[in-house]
Amino acid sequence: MNVNSDEAAVLGAALHGASLSRQFRTKNIKLSDISSYDVQVSYLAEAKSTDAPGATPRTISSLAFAQGSRTGTRKTLTFRRKNDFSLAFSYKEPPASEFPVELLDARISGVAEALANITEVGGVDPVIKATILFSESGFVSVPEAIAYAEIKDDSLAGASMSSCGLG
Repeated sequence: MNVNSDEAAVLGAALHGASLSRQFRTKNIKLSDISSYDVQVSYLAEAKSTDAPGATPRTISSLAFAQGSRTGTRKTLTFRRKNDFSLAFSYKEPPASEFPVELLDARISGVAEALANITEVGGVDPVIKATILFSESGFVSVPEAIAYAEIKDDSLAGASMSSCGLG
């Protein structure tokens, strides 16, 4: 009926340590952590040819990992871009005063070359797909970005898919 928090923490640590050891047989104990804060991704909108010269591009921000997201989560973000761009990850709200909010600046490069390669082989409506990872340690990373398009052909099979890695 009563739970002593000190004893519960010690018992949990002992059981987790026993599950990691090969000397003891225990049931599998799976621990997962969650994010304490909202993590957002921001990037500049691609300039349109109709924009006035000297106009500042707008910044687009969206929630990448909401508060309470499990660590080890992967997401795929899709972008319709023609040139290299950067993704800036930060906390949506500062966790504490004088606490840095910037987490990562990732540069997606080689976009124009990848799109040229993919359209050369018949790809239509190409997009950039960036995989983002909220690691078990609570770090944000961009392990992969690819150019992706469908290839239309006139055969009975219809369409196939093609992709090309980016830097």
